[in-house]
Amino acid sequence: MRALSALLFLIGMMLILLSILLPITLGQLIPASVVDVAYKFLQSLGVALMIGAVFDLTINTTKFTKYVSEKIQKIVTSKNFLSDLGKDDKKEALQFILKPPEKVRYSNINDYFDKQIDKSLMLFETNFRSNLSIHVDVYKHEGIIKAKSMVSFRAYKVKDKYEKFTIRFHKDKNKHELLNTRIITYDGSESIEPEYSTRGLSHLYSFEVPEKYNELPFLTISREYIESGYEDVLCFDYSTITPSDGVDFRMILQEGLEVRECMIFDKSLTEKRSEHSNDLMITSQDWLYANAGFVVLVCEKIKNFSSSATKNPNPVVDDIEIIEADENGCLSAISATDNLNIPSHEQ
Repeated sequence: MRALSALLFLIGMMLILLSILLPITLGQLIPASVVDVAYKFLQSLGVALMIGAVFDLTINTTKFTKYVSEKIQKIVTSKNFLSDLGKDDKKEALQFILKPPEKVRYSNINDYFDKQIDKSLMLFETNFRSNLSIHVDVYKHEGIIKAKSMVSFRAYKVKDKYEKFTIRFHKDKNKHELLNTRIITYDGSESIEPEYSTRGLSHLYSFEVPEKYNELPFLTISREYIESGYEDVLCFDYSTITPSDGVDFRMILQEGLEVRECMIFDKSLTEKRSEHSNDLMITSQDWLYANAGFVVLVCEKIKNFSSSATKNPNPVVDDIEIIEADENGCLSAISATDNLNIPSHEQ
């Protein structure tokens, strides 16, 4: 192979020399136009053969091959190259990287991997939040156990504008009351009137962020609402719709009320009871994904009652029956044993 490359290199040099001698030796015998064409042809062919011979000689060396391979890898894996890919191209790249092992022999395993890839690509579409704080006061008013919630979080946009913000209640309309919704910035706050709608058994309150706020990198959203239970029981439920970096939940109970059960739906959430009262805290320093949350059963205190939550602070949720799941994967649930109309909500 090297001998052939060397031969081609010599032929190229000879052709270049011939092109130089051609006008000198035959310039008087052949028309100038023919000499000019022949001169350019021989010179171009000679240069091409010499370059081809050098490249052919170099490309077969291990060092050169490794060098070119590293350069291509850097280009393909560079941030600029990947960020410029369209959504479909990004999906194809992930499908090439994230594929099931060959030893897994199951016909629908590719569908599972594709579903996870589609879920990952939603990271480029969905807002996320941080500083999620939920403060709940539980009290009895006019013979009914009620919960007043004050929720605030910091929302970040992924695209050029913020997505619509929604809070969803899975219960009768007369069992909840949205008191206020506010957008808070460094320049002040603005009260927002959400739009009410229904979807199946759900009651939704949504609002679009005014255009003037889209230039800000983040917004603080606050809400206050009251949920009503029954004379002797309230089942409080909370679950996330969008990803959230941690949560700080505190439930303060009026004298005479107690937390009977607490069921958690994400392993990163940690439950803690107060030593001096029956107040409840649920916290997480980790990321919470969609539909992560918890259910808290509040009842009137019963003398000499031994709470199963005290015996088992993290009960296994075996008595929950799913009764609704919409196209966004949002769930509502009731207790299969008590058949309660749970005043649950998601946001």
